[in-house]
Amino acid sequence: MIACIKYFTNSQPLALCSLMVTPYGVYKLTAFGSNHPIEWAILVIVFLCAMLGWIHSICYAANTRLQPEHQLSSIRIQLMKISFIMPFVGLVIYVSQVLIPLHHGELQTLPGWMIYVHFTVLGCIAFSIWTAATQLMTLKHGRHTIFLDIYGPVFAMWFCFIGVWFLQKTVIQELSD
Repeated sequence: MIACIKYFTNSQPLALCSLMVTPYGVYKLTAFGSNHPIEWAILVIVFLCAMLGWIHSICYAANTRLQPEHQLSSIRIQLMKISFIMPFVGLVIYVSQVLIPLHHGELQTLPGWMIYVHFTVLGCIAFSIWTAATQLMTLKHGRHTIFLDIYGPVFAMWFCFIGVWFLQKTVIQELSD
């Protein structure tokens, strides 16, 4: 785990952006992912591992470097762990309950309850981004942050392809050994 955190916090923006864009490129440029829901899910898993790995590595590395009064509480650490796992759980639910039945012709429309799964996953990702941006900016400024300190990193992390280009320099500067 420490090796992954060091990779995500010390890598250059081009390497991280390539890691996040590769699944999309494979999907668009090859037939992989278009033929079966499981192939598509593999590409999404690679992307989620890259994106969430980057976000959670920033949060973990920044949190360990902060003074104890600025570190995350144990409940927020547990929520971060849950928020890392939930997108993968949502993906499994989506593939098993929607995509595979659609692929086999057993399902005609999207179930209404799927919107709750979708918003739960989005909420978990948003919580992860907010927490990581807060910890990074707290480390950078050396004080508790306000909204004006973190709105830029939040949007940069949300649009991860572009955000890596602008935010990774700050991440390397603040979190490099």
